[in-house]
Amino acid sequence: MTEVSGKSKILIVDDVAENIHALMNILRDRYAVIAATGGEKALELARQQPQPDLILLDIKMPGMDGYEVLHKLKSEPVTAEIPVIFVTALSETEDEAKGLKMGAADYITKPVNPDLLKVRVMAQLELLNYRRNSAQHGAVNMTGTNATPSILVVDDVPENVHDLIGALSSVYPVMVATSGQKAIEVVEGASPPDLILLDILMPEMDGYETCRRIKATEAGSRIPVIFLSVLDQPFGKVRGFSLGAADYITKPFDIDEIHARIRTHLQLSRLQRYYEQQVAERTAILKKLELANAVLEEKNAELERFNNLFVDREFRIKELNDKVKELKKRLETEGANP
Repeated sequence: MTEVSGKSKILIVDDVAENIHALMNILRDRYAVIAATGGEKALELARQQPQPDLILLDIKMPGMDGYEVLHKLKSEPVTAEIPVIFVTALSETEDEAKGLKMGAADYITKPVNPDLLKVRVMAQLELLNYRRNSAQHGAVNMTGTNATPSILVVDDVPENVHDLIGALSSVYPVMVATSGQKAIEVVEGASPPDLILLDILMPEMDGYETCRRIKATEAGSRIPVIFLSVLDQPFGKVRGFSLGAADYITKPFDIDEIHARIRTHLQLSRLQRYYEQQVAERTAILKKLELANAVLEEKNAELERFNNLFVDREFRIKELNDKVKELKKRLETEGANP
C-alpha cells in the first residue's frame, strides 16, 4: 500500500500499451496503478519500495514471458509473497493449470470483464491484508466450528455433477442438488454448505433465480456462491455479481482453477466471519464498559453527595463549637466579675 495515497498498489505487466490502458481505466479510481512493458522492468518495479501489493501479468511477451517472470518473482524472498494474477489471451485449460501450479494466485482470460477483474483483484488484496495482519499479530484461527468446509454442487446434468464430485470429494465433503429448489432446501437445512457451486442453465428455476432466493435467506446470505456456466457473455457475469455471486467460472473449466477459486472464497468467507465475531465481542465488551462506567458515575455522584453532607455537618459542628466556646468565655467573664 502506498504511503502517500493510502491505496493498494497494483503493477500491470503487458507489452501492449492498449491492454495496459484498458486495465488502468478499470482500476485507477480505486488503486494506485503502475505499469511495465517487459519482464525485466516488472522485476525491477516489484523490488522497489513501496512494493506493489498485487501484480497483473501477461504471459505472451517478447524476451521474458509471463511464466518466467512469475518464476523469478517466486524465487526471490523479497517478491515471493506478492500475489500474481495472470491476465492473458491464452484461454486453454493447460495454460491456466500451468500458471496456477507455478504459484499464480489467479488467472483471467482476455478480453477482460471489468466486474470480474474487480472481484478477483479485491479478493486477492483482502487475503494479502489478512496474511500481513497475521504476520504482525500472530496467526488467526478462522476455521470456526467446521474444520472441513463443505461444498454444495447445484447442477441438473449428471455428468457435470460426477466430474465435480470426483475433483472435490478428496478434499471437501460434497453435497448435491439437481435443482434450484433442492439447493434452497439444503441451504435452509440443518447443515448448510460453506460454499456453493451453481450452474446457471437449469430447468424450472435457473441459477440466477436460485442465487437470488438463496441470498434472501438468513442462512444463505453469507454463503459464497460461484457460478459455473457455459454462458460467457459479459451481461451474464454482471447479472451474477449483482445478485450477490462471489465469482463466475466459464465451462469448460480446469480442476486447478476450481480449487483455486474455492480456496480463495472459503478464506474470504471465514475471514469475514472472524471479523464479524471480533466486532461482536468488542461491542459486547464496550457495552460492559459503558455499564461499568455508568455504575461508577452513579457511585461517584453518591460519594460526592455524602461528602457534601459531611462537609456541611463538619461546618455546623464547628459553628456550634465556636458558639459554645464563646458562651463559656462569657460565663467565665461574668463569674469573675459578680
